Amino acid sequence: MKKTLAITTLILLTITSCKTDQEQKVSNLSNLYSVDGFIDFPFTITNTKEDKDYYQYTIKATVDNDTIGMLVSLKKDIKAGFVNGEPKNMFVDNGIKFTSIGEQSNRLLNFMRKKYNLPAKDYALKQEQIFTCANLNQDAVNYKNGSSRFKIFLEDDEENAELFVNFNFLLNTIGLNEKDNLYRPQLVRLLSK
Repeated sequence: MKKTLAITTLILLTITSCKTDQEQKVSNLSNLYSVDGFIDFPFTITNTKEDKDYYQYTIKATVDNDTIGMLVSLKKDIKAGFVNGEPKNMFVDNGIKFTSIGEQSNRLLNFMRKKYNLPAKDYALKQEQIFTCANLNQDAVNYKNGSSRFKIFLEDDEENAELFVNFNFLLNTIGLNEKDNLYRPQLVRLLSK
């Protein structure tokens, strides 16, 4: 009986420990605030897959009791954007893709709206968007343990916006960072359905 109780306790402690580790890995943005007038959103990579052309990263964070997130895909085999200080391979067509994962993605967009102090509206993230991006890296992308920075361009017939998408594979994070806080209304509108 004691042996069974000890094994059961050990199993429960292991399950609880794994759950705690997983929860600690996901960014908590509940107290996110502006730094020098910019609001940057750091997300944790919770899952990685790949297809023929892209590495796909599920990114998530918690806000109060909710989880927010989406799928971010980065094109494979991206070379250095700058070589010896000179731009080369500067623009990557179809370099980054944002894909909705449902309600968590809609909550992400509405969290951005709230943090950007934009008027209340119920936004939904577009199912999929593919962006040309500026390759801001001096080395080829190291998808295992490097860090890489890109700037994506969002536009339609009416307006445009820009956003930095920063990958840190060593820390297992992807940041959606403001290029210019004047882009906030356009950015949220262009990401939404």
